[in-house]
Amino acid sequence: MFEPLRFLMKTSPVLHAVLGSLFLLLAACESYVPPGGPARLEAISNPQVREGFAAKPAANFPAVITPVRLQDANYSSRSVQSGASLVGQDFSVVTVRELETEADLARLAKMPQVAGIAPISRMLLPSRGMNSTQLREAAARLNADILLLYTFDTSFRSDDQSGLLTTLSLGVAPTKSVSVTTTASALFVDTRTGYLFGAAESTVSQKLRSNAWLEGGAMDKARLELEKEGFQKLLGETERTWTGIVLKNGQR
Repeated sequence: MFEPLRFLMKTSPVLHAVLGSLFLLLAACESYVPPGGPARLEAISNPQVREGFAAKPAANFPAVITPVRLQDANYSSRSVQSGASLVGQDFSVVTVRELETEADLARLAKMPQVAGIAPISRMLLPSRGMNSTQLREAAARLNADILLLYTFDTSFRSDDQSGLLTTLSLGVAPTKSVSVTTTASALFVDTRTGYLFGAAESTVSQKLRSNAWLEGGAMDKARLELEKEGFQKLLGETERTWTGIVLKNGQR
């Protein structure tokens, strides 16, 4: 230890106690790293622009829909660890339902001209190197007519600097607040041809109080709660988009 500091600590019990508490506090600090970003849904549904224009709708109505949550290939969170997602070439399939409930699936099944909901099984997908064609092939094995692909883009920003935060330091009471924003996006894709029927999107935000910074578990809980809210809002937008799809394609 630096000699003048050692001398002061010996001669000042109060200073010794204060510095000791500070060292313990700093040692207890941890950091929270937000999960990875969203999947590029437009690239997954139509890998090439020319193919996208050439694709034609071939889905039957009433349609069987397979909902699939996608994130980027490097996605990882406290609740979605290794083995909870299948990594593809440009995306990962999240197989853990941390946001969706059976009631949500039932809500989708009640949409007009929906014959049923067929959740995808990880047993139908390769563990690595998956591409959009293999994803559609897996849905076809479930006799699904349409894939409902959805993803979440959650970001943390400092209110005083408006900067994107990739790592949040925890354990010390902060002097600034953080805004969390989640954008949930969805695409309806024809299983047979890759034709894009329509898109839906929703955005929700929340400002975190300083006491939410105390530890990573609290931060991740706040993220999950906001993403669940975003998913519920996305369901409403999805229903509106689906109504338009049915009006345009349901009577073919």
